[in-house]
Amino acid sequence: QGQPERLSGLGVPLAERDYPHRNPVFRLRLAPGEQTTVYLRAESVGSLGVNSQLWSSTAFASHSVSSSAMLALYCGLMLGLGLYHVLVASLFRDRNYLVYGSHLLLFTLAIIAFSGLGGRYLWPGAGEWGTRLLPFGLTAANACGLLLLRDLFIDKRPNTWRVLANVLVLSSAVLALSSLILSPAWVSSTVPWLAMSSTLFAIAILLRAVRRKLPAARTFLCG
Repeated sequence: QGQPERLSGLGVPLAERDYPHRNPVFRLRLAPGEQTTVYLRAESVGSLGVNSQLWSSTAFASHSVSSSAMLALYCGLMLGLGLYHVLVASLFRDRNYLVYGSHLLLFTLAIIAFSGLGGRYLWPGAGEWGTRLLPFGLTAANACGLLLLRDLFIDKRPNTWRVLANVLVLSSAVLALSSLILSPAWVSSTVPWLAMSSTLFAIAILLRAVRRKLPAARTFLCG
């Protein structure tokens, strides 16, 4: 007798998942020594990694609590750090603090979406729309990070480095908005190229800043 299809994953509303968890989890009831065949079908518009493992209910509950607690602690620290920089920016009218705080907050949003904590606790009914917050958070955080590097380590007078920085910042901002509107498949295929270009550009900018002995350049490069 066939078993009914059961769903789980980031794009599935929490109420429709086979088990209410941040990760794809399915209930299996097996008698001692019982052998059975389980078919698993996984789909994703981006990169996909599937790790299948059998747990007893007690062991899984313990693992779930500890892993979720560590993730929540990390996200909480990042959220607090981001809000701190935004507060400092409002007190001292410092744009760099605001940009850096926004970078941290948007990156934290991406982590919450990617880890499944958002779909489990913050937007359980969002379904497919909730998966869009991951590329949005990453690309928007990328735009803020590049903007910060531009303002700290590139001369304000017109030059090639500043033009390249502006192009990457604008591309990141456009892709962030597109992730909320356009096909997730198209956005997911574009994000890796933007990430690679931004990383190479950031390394080049920081190496140039180190050679020019600009303050904090070594700290940013090592971080």
